[in-house]
Amino acid sequence: MKSITDLDLKRARLVPAAVFCSPHAVVRSRALTLRQKLEILRRWEFDARRVGDPDGRPGTRHDLALLEEVRAALAKLDAHLRRAEKRKPAALPRFDFAAALRAIEPMPA
Repeated sequence: MKSITDLDLKRARLVPAAVFCSPHAVVRSRALTLRQKLEILRRWEFDARRVGDPDGRPGTRHDLALLEEVRAALAKLDAHLRRAEKRKPAALPRFDFAAALRAIEPMPA
């Protein structure tokens, strides 16, 4: 999915399976921000757990497989975030103007 309309985004937030064929399709989408991907996948996880029994366990093999797929997609996003954080350049040290001025000798008049 190359682009997503506002309506599709609203639908995906409520019923992810109505817009995406799989949780990994959410991860691969270039039309979504990281925050939107997380929101949609968390909703999908909630829905997958809700389908099961009252204790939150999946009810069928399909439910369990879907829940595992959603969790794998969330883990993939988490790993992507961790790699991106490692690639961020280190912050430059703050320049101490007062120390620089003290180090400069007064210029002769």
